[in-house]
Amino acid sequence: MNSIRMHTDYTGDNRVWSDLDEKRGLDKVIDLSDTGTYLELALVKRGTKSGKSSVLLRIDLPDGRAVIVQTTLALFASAADAFRAVPGASWQ
Repeated sequence: MNSIRMHTDYTGDNRVWSDLDEKRGLDKVIDLSDTGTYLELALVKRGTKSGKSSVLLRIDLPDGRAVIVQTTLALFASAADAFRAVPGASWQ
């Protein structure tokens, strides 16, 4: 099960992952932000070994491969609540 690392852009400069700058220069980042690619989410009612609900996140890559990660519904919901509390975040 994957944990969630939360990142927020408190400065407003859209520099959430500055550690990727070097990888971008080496063509090691696949940035699908402006491509119209869907981030697909799925709820699995008993997705964990203990029977708790989980959330699957899927991204289809341009080369036809897909990336799937999973976290618990509780962690996913906690992340959404924390993002909601960020000053100046727009929910429109």
